[in-house]
Amino acid sequence: MRAGLLLVDKPSGPTSAEVVRRVKARHRPSALGHLGTLDPMATGILPLCFEGATRLAPFLLAETKGYRGSIQLGVRTDTLDVTGKILEEVALPSFEAVALGGIAEKLCGPQMQQPPMFSAVRVGGRRLHELARAGIEVERPAREIRIDTLELEWLDRVGGLISFRVDCSKGTYVRVLAESIGAGLGVPAALASLERFRVGAFELDECISLEAVLERSTEELPLLTPAEALRGSRRLTASLELAGRIAAGQRAALNELAAPEPSEDVGCIMSPAGRLVAVVRASAGAWSLARVLEREPAE
Repeated sequence: MRAGLLLVDKPSGPTSAEVVRRVKARHRPSALGHLGTLDPMATGILPLCFEGATRLAPFLLAETKGYRGSIQLGVRTDTLDVTGKILEEVALPSFEAVALGGIAEKLCGPQMQQPPMFSAVRVGGRRLHELARAGIEVERPAREIRIDTLELEWLDRVGGLISFRVDCSKGTYVRVLAESIGAGLGVPAALASLERFRVGAFELDECISLEAVLERSTEELPLLTPAEALRGSRRLTASLELAGRIAAGQRAALNELAAPEPSEDVGCIMSPAGRLVAVVRASAGAWSLARVLEREPAE
């Protein structure tokens, strides 16, 4: 099976790991992994890396993400979403005069966020959700995240239902963000629905449904090539000779490439044949070798 990235529109219900299991059972790749866990109730983009494309995961995981959904005010659950056990319910105050713009503005920017107990984060070698289901709560180190934009809108002021759209960094828990939005309004809150509509440069309308993935033959899967998967990165076309030296790990050969721009982080070394030979990272105004994809570049 060829290496590549498959953009799947995950349905509500299965875990991200279950999606991987189903796809692996149907298409039998030797290597398969997903980029960025989605909660079982969530829908939207779940990128799957096949074969050698799994080696690109460190460069794709750093991408920002876009989510939209809804929040139910007045209820707190153990999972921070409406699928969990209800821990608290309160009567809603009148929100007739409440504007949401100020709350959204306060929640934007870099900040520290504590992962929820129901999450895949490991503490002491165990997943937090495993501990949570056993009734054990532990300290969770806060992580630095970034909220770039946050839009909030009332769907039902009386019923306390809010829609949202957020652009955020890797590692952001939208369930925790929903709880923070509720706190800004003085009430508990739980995530009611969630859809991931963007991962880096990839949009939801590029995705294929999980049902279609399981119905199609392996040859019919619309895999993006490794180079296409890194579409947001700079292309650096090298001669066959230079590409061969870079593929052989000769770091001095990187000095012959055009220097990175201040805003650039990742670059793709392309062979004359248009194949991805290696991935480089910008460091101190120069490129450093991060990953070799082809040991013998083709002309």
